[in-house]
Amino acid sequence: MKTAYDVVVIGGGVVGLSVARTLARTSYSVAVLEKGAVGREASWAGAGLLSPLDVVDPSPVVGFHDYSLLKFETFCRELREESGIDPEFQRCGEYQLLFDESDIEQAVALRASFGDRLSELGSPPLELIDGNEARSREPRLAPGVQSVLVCRHTAQCRTTRLMAALATSCRSHGVDLIEGCAAESLLCRPDVESVSVEDDSLCVEGVVTASGRIAARWVVLAAGSWSSEIANWLGRLVPVYPVRGQMILLKTKPGWLGRIVTRQNKYLVPRNDGRILLGATVEPESGFSKRVTPHGMSSLIAAAQTMCPSVSELEVEANWSGLRPGTPDGLPHIGKVRAGLLAATGHFRTGLTLAPATADSICALVSGEPMPMSLDFCRPGRESTVFSR
Repeated sequence: MKTAYDVVVIGGGVVGLSVARTLARTSYSVAVLEKGAVGREASWAGAGLLSPLDVVDPSPVVGFHDYSLLKFETFCRELREESGIDPEFQRCGEYQLLFDESDIEQAVALRASFGDRLSELGSPPLELIDGNEARSREPRLAPGVQSVLVCRHTAQCRTTRLMAALATSCRSHGVDLIEGCAAESLLCRPDVESVSVEDDSLCVEGVVTASGRIAARWVVLAAGSWSSEIANWLGRLVPVYPVRGQMILLKTKPGWLGRIVTRQNKYLVPRNDGRILLGATVEPESGFSKRVTPHGMSSLIAAAQTMCPSVSELEVEANWSGLRPGTPDGLPHIGKVRAGLLAATGHFRTGLTLAPATADSICALVSGEPMPMSLDFCRPGRESTVFSR
């Protein structure tokens, strides 16, 4: 382990590795510190769903989200070329199931508000079709489905393959991936005990690990649910907490389901090999426990049966859970925390989708180049406002 780098990234998930790769491609010396194995926390546990943000009211996060979605296919192609590992990106489309008039009204409002978002991908992004037409395309949909909002631009990738490709790409660009090495604290000047964290004179100059100190011009905080645990004072400027999400892997034959099917934050994601991912619970009260619970499993199966009743005939091959990084206002923390310290954390359910845009933004801050867009909405240290995703 070297004792100094241009940038030290704390956290080896999809965001941390994406940031490290982008910086290394710009000729910075970069190390990633990961307390376990890279790509084995929330990034590994997710379903790989890449969907447009469903919000009717305008929000600054929408532009950032769409910017990242538009980059994702190229992002995966580059990773495949650099690593020889195919993340299996595919724009398979999504059926959002609508069961009553209230559902339909919300879908109509969403379609009207969508405007020309993602027009670069071609074709109208959203279409309403009736339940009978939807069942003619997807015969396993529930008979109670009145209408379906078709989201043509929704895509997916295999998260396990994406993380393997990212790690390989990082190494090929000279990034030191230091696994089993937790960041125990931050090197600060002056000592944080002698100055208020609100004091702009506070400067971060590196990281302390069990193996020694590592100096850095910049430290990037990308430790997901654990980001606020590295230093007590971070909880005031970059508040992040774990939100458990439980998942089920179902085994069937290819073609059982042709598209992603969703209903009120629950989803069925079909893979090319015939397996189907069913997720996910949202449990902010779980703390750092990754325990799989009977209640969580039964709630997922019940949600799946509402969408596709014959799912009850499928074999459960595996189950697991992951801890997604939540924030008080539902928005990530991306930007400068204090001199020498940048945050790239708190993405909750959108870490995968926002990884390319977050990496571009952090690289711009390090290099002093113009930002892809304003990130005032996710500025670390902001006063929390409520935004529901």
